[in-house]
Amino acid sequence: MLGNTLNKDEHVGEMPETTGLNFYEQQKYDSALVYFKQEVDYWQSEEDRCFSYLKIMQVSMDIQDLAQAVSYAQRIIEHSNNPNHLVNAYYCLIQDAEEKHDTQHLSLYSHARNDAQRLLRDISNKYVNALHLLENYLQNPHPWRWVWIMLATILLVCIILFVGV
Repeated sequence: MLGNTLNKDEHVGEMPETTGLNFYEQQKYDSALVYFKQEVDYWQSEEDRCFSYLKIMQVSMDIQDLAQAVSYAQRIIEHSNNPNHLVNAYYCLIQDAEEKHDTQHLSLYSHARNDAQRLLRDISNKYVNALHLLENYLQNPHPWRWVWIMLATILLVCIILFVGV
């Protein structure tokens, strides 16, 4: 519907992605795949393009097209630094290695996926720690205010005493 009238310069990447996600949620995988593939051309950075690859890989796995999913998983691994993308791509490659009974690649992909999951957990922990810091700040935004008030009061009393003497 919108894909036929969309120019490359209009709404860079927003329309095909949204439409593709909409079709994906409705389990209209063929239509979602068309929009996700169309979306690949809109992205400016390789990391953003990897998001499209991830969606194409997920749809391909849902429609049991593991060969296509594997090709996009390999593209993600080659071009992405996002641990979430990597975890999903390695999952796809693990499924392929299990289907082919390739224990060497299965082991390699499993270890790589564990490394990506560890990195993802580390990032999540950093966000949790940042959240605690933010909560503490919101509870007491000026923890040293009482010190400054005390110093200002002492200084004011000293000035009054000095002027009074």
